[in-house]
This record gives sequence, C-alpha cells and structure tokens, in this order.
Amino acid sequence: MKKSKINPIETGKQVRMLFTINNEIFEIPTNIETNGFIQMVLLEEGLAEVLRYFSYIVDFNGNLIRIFINFSRYPHSKYTVEEAKEKDVNYAASLKVKVRLYNKETGEYGQ
Repeated sequence: MKKSKINPIETGKQVRMLFTINNEIFEIPTNIETNGFIQMVLLEEGLAEVLRYFSYIVDFNGNLIRIFINFSRYPHSKYTVEEAKEKDVNYAASLKVKVRLYNKETGEYGQ
C-alpha cells in the first residue's frame, strides 16, 4: 500500500497542504455540457413519463377516458431572447400532445 505524502502548494498568500498519493489533477467537465445533457434527458424521457402518469383521466360520470399517445415539442420559440425582453413576453416553445378519447358507453375512440 502506498503511503500518502504531504505536498505543499502555494495559492496566493496561503500555502495548502495536500495529502495525496499522486499529484495528478483531473479535469472537471463543464457545466454547460452536463446541464445540456440533463436537460435533453428531462425533456425527452422525463416529460413523457409525466404525461404517461396523468394518462388515464376519467370524466366525472366515468364515461370518457383520456389516454396519452405521444408528444412532440418544437425547440424554437416564437421570439428570440432579445425580442422577448423587449416585448415583455415569455420565452417559451410549443408542446403538442396527442391524446385519444375513449367513450365507454359507445365503445368509440376519438382523437
């Protein structure tokens, strides 16, 4: 087993003591890459999971059932960031959800 050695490292006016086995410094991935990946996974998988969770919605009488089929999103919003700030509107993109209605009484499906 290797023993750790004390490595003094000067940082400005202070001296830090590192108790490490090796002096190798690992690179940390940028948050932009990580956040972009997490955002993509959330939009593609997480949103579909949430919509499936609320898929079977029944009306008050129990006759109509709304069933989630799929969704599509449009990555571009209507305005750019600058235009949204100037016009005082939100910076949002469209989300289209395809659902099917099932009528228990007649046995018919509608979209």
